[in-house]
Amino acid sequence: MRSAHLRRRVKHGSWAVLDQALSSGTNFATGLVAARLLGPNSFGHVVIAMSAVFLAVAAQRAVVGEPALAHVPVLTPLAGRRVERDALAAAAGIGIAAGLLCLVVSLAPTTLVRDLHWAALWLPTIVVQDGVRYVAFSRRRPDLAAASDAAWGIGQGAALLVLVLAGKAWSPSRLITAWGVGALLGAAVGMWLLGVTPRHGRPGRWVKLSRSLSVWLLPQTTLSQGSAQVSILLVGALLGAEAVGGFRALQTLVMPMGAVITVAIALLVPLLATVMQTAGPRGQTRLVRSLTVQAGLLAAIVAVLLAAWSTTVTRLVFGSSYVRFHNLVLPLALSMVVQAVGLPVGAGLRALGEGRRVFLAQLVTSAVGLPALLLLSLTLGLGGAAWSLPLQTAVMTATAGALYRLAVRDRLRRKEGVGAPVNSHSVA
Repeated sequence: MRSAHLRRRVKHGSWAVLDQALSSGTNFATGLVAARLLGPNSFGHVVIAMSAVFLAVAAQRAVVGEPALAHVPVLTPLAGRRVERDALAAAAGIGIAAGLLCLVVSLAPTTLVRDLHWAALWLPTIVVQDGVRYVAFSRRRPDLAAASDAAWGIGQGAALLVLVLAGKAWSPSRLITAWGVGALLGAAVGMWLLGVTPRHGRPGRWVKLSRSLSVWLLPQTTLSQGSAQVSILLVGALLGAEAVGGFRALQTLVMPMGAVITVAIALLVPLLATVMQTAGPRGQTRLVRSLTVQAGLLAAIVAVLLAAWSTTVTRLVFGSSYVRFHNLVLPLALSMVVQAVGLPVGAGLRALGEGRRVFLAQLVTSAVGLPALLLLSLTLGLGGAAWSLPLQTAVMTATAGALYRLAVRDRLRRKEGVGAPVNSHSVA
């Protein structure tokens, strides 16, 4: 019995890792191709446009994706299909609203946002495809999410091949279009495999169902992803589009580490929620501590290798025009190590339904991080901007750790009947 259960968990985990590899692979390929073909300056403009997409995707995950992981698995299949339609309709609404906003912003009198209208064109499709992935995860079918992302990669690759065969000159608009074509195919394949579409879905009904969790996750992810995008804009405004291009290119090198962290959240939240039910707060805490050590060690090994070979890797991956940015690898890799250390604690807070405390941790991080980015950029240039990132993740990890201990203490007091007040904003 235990052996069969273990095999299922390994199988699901393997598919989830493959899916995240495919999802991040398309983003990695887009960044890599754009960086190599366009150079730091033009690539910086692509980064600005793509940042809007990532912000909209983050909003989808807060309002649709992460709540779906908690709500859909406990429903009957019939009720689950109705809720899934509502969820995808809400995702489509987020994508449409974000696209319209990008169209408006693209009219601003600055070259930094000149390519936002191309992102606006594909935003609804990209956001819905990400929603499809989370619906698949909520059904415990990461293989379907992987199939959707594989279709994205195939579609994007085909679009790039068409550009090559047609002899078209590379430009930000064409690279963003290839990305969007891939998302369109990925969304179509995913919805076909799942047998669910946004059609007849009611976004309002989904918002009502998920608001107990998303009411805190939305501002938290807005702060998290919004701070990241504001950081890009600040770097651009202070140091220019070329600095943005170099900064983002070197971030791409550590993207696989970030991808593992993202998929680990999706896997650890249900696992830690189950442990909470079977072993209680103390059992969950023991597992969180063990996972923290393991995650930190694995991330540190990768970071050391990247930092040691930063010049060679930068030249091989992006070309000689980016070698002058190689000193950014160390702080960017260190940031991922600290984030990996904080991963189990963040997953533990979500498993406990502590959306308010997740938001609070991000609020503290943003309050420290953005001023630090501004100050270090003004005093130390692009290197200072890069070193502000491990500072931000350190603040996030420390704050989340303190809040997790408080959450566990509250659970223990309630279990022992001490009478600690119940947090009405949390999802039990």
